[in-house]
Amino acid sequence: MAITAPSPTSLVFNVRRCEPELVVPAKLTPHEYKQLSDVDDGERHHVPAIMFCRYDQSLEGKDPVKVIREAIARTLVFYYPYAGRLREGPDAKFMVECTGEGVMFIEADADVTLEEFGDAPHPPFPCIDELIFEVPVFEVPGSGGLVNCPLLVFRSLIDLLVIKGPPFLTMVHSYFVSDITRTRFEALDFGLGKAAFGGPGKIFPEPGLDPANNYMPMKNSQGDEEIMVPMCLPTLAIERFVKELDSILGDH
Repeated sequence: MAITAPSPTSLVFNVRRCEPELVVPAKLTPHEYKQLSDVDDGERHHVPAIMFCRYDQSLEGKDPVKVIREAIARTLVFYYPYAGRLREGPDAKFMVECTGEGVMFIEADADVTLEEFGDAPHPPFPCIDELIFEVPVFEVPGSGGLVNCPLLVFRSLIDLLVIKGPPFLTMVHSYFVSDITRTRFEALDFGLGKAAFGGPGKIFPEPGLDPANNYMPMKNSQGDEEIMVPMCLPTLAIERFVKELDSILGDH
């Protein structure tokens, strides 16, 4: 187990983005409403995720954007709520209206290679804001905020949030940890092969919010499978944490 802090990077590259478009399900899907859980209702912000895929010579001559766009359209037939829109129901509870309107899709080109991110890519990624289409808090262009917006392809405490209501979440400073080792983002194949990395793109999902800490699977440069736990703490706190952890691990 190693505890390291990210070092500054000089990696610089340019990104050319096309205009956003909507990718709709490849077939007609049901029009219905899906009630969200109390956990989903409390998380009223966008969580960016990212996937890196290595170049596959068998795809020579194929447009990766077309492959991904068609794969998303076919997938949305089975996961059609993602092609719907968020709505506010009674007591400001979130729900999804399965409208089939589609998910936001933006084609972009970057003059950078996967190798430039290191042998084993993992967050925090350098220049991540250049790679991810940044969505300000409660604002998606043309959507009027989170409500009516496209869904992006992104216990005592929960009871308290239900009692106090969704706005209470912004006043709570808690340490959240999510185990995403079983979500298998890296196993997804959009027609470009399995990802070299798949998971959260940032530790801070939105400015001003508490950091998102995740247990995530990854492979090191030798191909060994590991579990990575990125976290963000003040400098003095992380130094004390490292000292205490070294003391505990030293006894074993």
